[in-house]
Parts: sequence; structure tokens; C-alpha cells
Amino acid sequence: MGITTDIFVIKKRVSLCLVVLPVVLAVLLCLVLFWQWKQFGMTDKKNPPVENRTYISGDGPQLLAQSMRVAQGQGLLLSQMAQARDERGNDISSHLIFRCHTAGIDGGRFSTERAGIHEVEIEVKSPVSGKTAEKTIQLLVDGRVME
Repeated sequence: MGITTDIFVIKKRVSLCLVVLPVVLAVLLCLVLFWQWKQFGMTDKKNPPVENRTYISGDGPQLLAQSMRVAQGQGLLLSQMAQARDERGNDISSHLIFRCHTAGIDGGRFSTERAGIHEVEIEVKSPVSGKTAEKTIQLLVDGRVME
């Protein structure tokens, strides 16, 4: 009776592991996917805050810009895409020059009517030193319907 009881207990533990292990792995996978989606995906309709963007630092002007993702048709001001500071820390965002060959830029707005990945070239020239800073970011215009 002892051997059959031990086998029954082992079968029960193996069965329990076969049920619990996939559930635990599924939960972990969901957590990782949620983290990735929150960090890199569309979590809300707002653009990422400027504080989360990266600076290109040096002895010239500092350009603050980061690749972003927006919904198709969502209004996007150029001022939401980048900011710049001169060597003294003064805001020179009004000197930013934006170029995109695959989408339109008009009246301070980026056209998000065409879905796809658009490369946006950003340039700023410091009025203090005359030096320039350049950066190319990617703007993903998501064609899915976002609510």
C-alpha cells in the first residue's frame, strides 16, 4: 500500500506542476509584454513627456528629441516632437528646423494622415555660438483605430 500511495502522491504533484507551471509562465509572459507595451507602445493618446527624451550634449546647442508613436489622424504639433537649448541653457526651440520626405509638415503641425514609419530630421543652430545640432528620429504613425 505504501508504494501505490507514493506513486499516487508523485502523480498528483506532477499533475499539479503541469497545471501550475504553464499558468505561472503565462502570467510572467503577460507581465513582460505589458511592460514592453507600456514602455514602447501606445499607452495613451498623449505624447511622451519631454523629460523622458534624450539630449545630445556637447559644447554646442542641446537637442531634445525622441522617436515616438502616434495614432493615425491624431494632431501632432512640432513643438511636441523636440525642444532645444543653447549653451547657456536658454530655450531655442523656435529655431528648430524639421524635415520629412515621406509626410507633410505644415503650419507647425506634422501630418499624421499617412500611416507608416516616417524619418524626421531635426536641426537647430545656436544663436550664441553658431554651432548646429542634428538628430533624426522615427515617427510611427499607427494605422490601427485607437480609442
